[in-house]
Amino acid sequence: MKASIAPQEGGLLVLELQGEEEDLGKALDYLKDRRIGIQALSKDITRDEDRCVHCGVCVAICPSEALFLNQANWEAKFCNSLKKSL
Repeated sequence: MKASIAPQEGGLLVLELQGEEEDLGKALDYLKDRRIGIQALSKDITRDEDRCVHCGVCVAICPSEALFLNQANWEAKFCNSLKKSL
């Protein structure tokens, strides 16, 4: 879905995988064999403004709908109307 990778430093890659459970297991094993760390999005998700790559995943899964993707510049932002009420 999106990648932010720097040579010799590493980076972040957001993937959405679909398929049969056995095939997904093989895909994850392939990534692990190449020393690629994996974190399922159903786990602890936090938004760090300095590291955000604006992939929009947080927008899609935010239970309170406090985030939106600004279509003018494709940046993930907090909804202003919710900010005022918090």
